[in-house]
Formats: sequence, structure tokens, C-alpha cells
Amino acid sequence: MSETFTKEQVEAQIAEAVRPLRDQLAELEKAAQDTEVGKAVTAAVEPLNDQIAEMQAKLDDAEVRATAAENAKTDLEAFWAKAISDQEEAQARKDREVERVEAAKAAGVLSEEYITANAERFSSWSDEEFAARLEEWTAVAAQAKTTSEIPAKTGFQAARETASASSTGSNLSLLREMRASLTDPRSL
Repeated sequence: MSETFTKEQVEAQIAEAVRPLRDQLAELEKAAQDTEVGKAVTAAVEPLNDQIAEMQAKLDDAEVRATAAENAKTDLEAFWAKAISDQEEAQARKDREVERVEAAKAAGVLSEEYITANAERFSSWSDEEFAARLEEWTAVAAQAKTTSEIPAKTGFQAARETASASSTGSNLSLLREMRASLTDPRSL
């Protein structure tokens, strides 16, 4: 027996038999479309990736330059800080030198030539050391001090004056008096 099918039934059965193929075709078309979209996205992103890499390289260069500039700034600040510190120290030493030269001159125990020749050495000493040395120089000078005045009278003249003030006559007159009284001067 043969069955007869209507046109709709045949079409329904064909549709039913083809459905897995159509689903597979749809998936393939979707995959192809995704692949095409993927290719299109990749094609569109590729130049952007190149731009991103170029921008990253520029960013790296900028960071290197910024770091180098920061290092140079730090080095320059350190240089100027040291230069200023050295200048201030030199000025303080010069001020100390002037102050100590004046103090040494005021003490009057060293010659100006010696003070001038040794001013830098004096300024290198601590305040305590300089004060101690100045005190030492003053003490040595006081011990070694000799007067440059010529005495008004000699020791012999002073002895004569003392002897004549205590007696009414000279020593010769004393001898005469002793002889007259029959006193031997050697017995005294």
C-alpha cells in the first residue's frame, strides 16, 4: 500500500529533515559573520594597536626625560646647596679671621707681620683654643716684658744717695772720724 501525502505534508517532512542542516548552516553563517566581524574588528584595531604602541613608546621617552630632568634638578639643587654652604663657611671663616686678627693686635703681644702671616691659621682654631692661646701669649709677654726706658739713675748712684741721706758726710769723712777716735775700720 502506498501512502499518499499532500503537498504540505511533504514540505513539512522535507523541512523537518533539512532543519538540522539549516541549523548547521545558520551556525556556519553566524560563525562566518563573527569571523568577518572579528576580521573587521582586527582590521580596525590593528592600526590602533600600532598607535597605542607608538604612544606607549612616546610615554616611555617622556618618563625617561622627566626622570632625567628630576635627577638633574636634584643634582643642581645639591650643587647650589653645597656652593652656598661653602660660601657661608668661607665668609664665617673670613669674619673669624678678621675678629681674631683684631683681638691679637689688641693684645699687643705679637707683631703685625706675624699676625698677618698667621691669620688663616688663627681662624682655623676653635674659639676656646684661640682664647687659650691668646691668654698664653699674654702671660708669656708679661714675663718677658722688658722696659725700654733708661733708668734715671744707676744702682751706684742710688746707693750713694741712700748712704749720704743716712749720714751727714761722705764715706771718707766716716773713715776720718774712725781714725780720729782710734777705731780700726777693719774691726767692724
